[in-house]
This record gives sequence, C-alpha cells and structure tokens, in this order.
Amino acid sequence: MNLETEIGLIELWFSWEDGAVRQAVGVVRGVFTLAKINGTPVACPNSTRPLDEDDLACYLDRNRESINRAYFREEQFINELHQLGNAVLRGIDVRDLTPDTAEWIARATCVFCKQHEEKGTYVPREIELPKAFLYAYYRTARVPSVEQVKTLRYARAKGQATGAARSGLDPNAVERAWLQSERRRENENSKLPEERRQDRPAVPREGVEPAILEVAEAVGRRILSLPPKKGKKR
Repeated sequence: MNLETEIGLIELWFSWEDGAVRQAVGVVRGVFTLAKINGTPVACPNSTRPLDEDDLACYLDRNRESINRAYFREEQFINELHQLGNAVLRGIDVRDLTPDTAEWIARATCVFCKQHEEKGTYVPREIELPKAFLYAYYRTARVPSVEQVKTLRYARAKGQATGAARSGLDPNAVERAWLQSERRRENENSKLPEERRQDRPAVPREGVEPAILEVAEAVGRRILSLPPKKGKKR
C-alpha cells in the first residue's frame, strides 16, 4: 500500500483547520442545510400573515442582503446561530439541518478531491458518490490508533509508506461499510417511484475493497498537494 493510500485511510483530514478542508466540509453542510431550509416554510403560529424575507431578517437579526447571500450562495457557511433560528421558525429539529456523519464525509470527499489548485501539479479527481460512501462508512468503522497516526506522519516527513496497513483493509470494517451502504440504498429506494429504483448496488460486493482503496488514494494525493502549515498543527 502506497503512502497516498495510507494517508487517506489513517488521517482524519476532514477535521483539519485547513482552508481547502474547511471549504469542502462547509460547502456540504451549507448545501444540505439550505436545501432543508428552503424546502420548509416558516411556521410561526402567532403571525397574522405569511412571513417574508424582511421578517426573517428581523427575527435572525440580519439584514436582508445577508439572508439572500446565505440562501443562494452554496459556498456560504451556515453557522450554528443561523441553524438554530431557522429550526425554531420552521418548526423542525436542528438535527435535521445537518447531514449524518457518513453523508458529510462522503460528499466532502467528492468536493475535496475535485478542488482546483491555482498553483501546483494536483489534478482534480471526480469521485463517484457510491464509492465515496463506502470510503466514509469504512472510515467510521475503522478508526486508526494514535500510534498509527504518529507513525504515518513520521513516514510522511520522509516520503515513505509506513507499512502500517500492509495487511490490507480490515475485513470486518469492509463488510460493515458494504452493509451500511446497502441499507442506505434500500432506504433511498423506498422513497422513489418504482421505475426510478436502483435494483442493483452501484458497487458490487467484490468491488467494495478496491473502491475504498481507490478513494483513499485520491484523498491522499489531494492531502499531499496541500501547502504545508508552518509553525502550527493543521
């Protein structure tokens, strides 16, 4: 297993304080939140008339322009205060305004690997969402030890693979990723009309491990393309 793949399997990159990471993770949350907000009307039982954008801006203590920016710009980060206010005004639980862990990681992975760098030699990669979900489910099922992380970073400084994952992927975590991915597909299928349902898995069982490794390597390459942080941790 090469260094890029090890990085993609071991580093919890989606939690880093890095501009590219924050942009990828933030876009996913923003798009998800806005879809929920825009699809749910304001439900204020004490109002004598339907609320408009000026009313909403008043409630959230923002000007109308900032409300419009938050609603129509996908890259806008929807902060916690905005989420809480909208949850109350629209009568929904704030937990419904945030994607679940696997979806957040999967979609952030797609955005992260597709980003363009103004400088450098990184070639953006288009990651298929079903493969990204398998990768996300594997990452949540197989958390590396602190020793693996430290060993990886030492090896990375030398540009060498660590061999920490030389035995390959954890078969139990692979199986769990496959089962969780199938459950998600079945759940999404149940919400679709019969003619639009996906009868077969997007990735066959024998292709699960190669798919996870493929995405991990793409993530690792993207991480290696990030500019180094001087004097501080990511």
